[in-house]
Amino acid sequence: MPLPTYASLPWQQSWNRQVPLPRKLTAGELAAFGRAGADLTEVEIINAHLFPQISDHDFNEAGPITLAASASRSVVVSFTIPRGMVGILRSFATAVQNAADWGRVRWALTINASPVHGYDNLLGPISDILYPRIMAKPLFQGQVIRVVATNLTATAISNVTAAISGNFFPAR
Repeated sequence: MPLPTYASLPWQQSWNRQVPLPRKLTAGELAAFGRAGADLTEVEIINAHLFPQISDHDFNEAGPITLAASASRSVVVSFTIPRGMVGILRSFATAVQNAADWGRVRWALTINASPVHGYDNLLGPISDILYPRIMAKPLFQGQVIRVVATNLTATAISNVTAAISGNFFPAR
């Protein structure tokens, strides 16, 4: 049995295959399934916006604070999804002015004061403001997204910064 050549290996033929991109269903296609556009659930609407659409509203919130010497959590940045809207949290980032302060600040991402699993007890650099942590977290009307920080030292830390970004769109 002859040995396979490099060009005959399976991954060599797959490089030129294209992955079809999802497209938005037309009103006729939705009607064919017995689903008018107004009947879509909020989750289905959010799924339809995983790829941002031209009509989406963006939010980009950022701000530095001075973190007081205290063991309590302080809100660094927040945003509230407007009434009648749903959205997607696309990214968040954190920063400190002095690199030595990374180990002195504990971070958490919360939605309606509940910690987001996996982002609730972070120590050290999570992401940079220039290269934010990419995510796709669904958001519902009235939800408040916050990045909170806790100072683990007995002295104030200046220029503790966080940023969140995403988009929102009509729920119906």
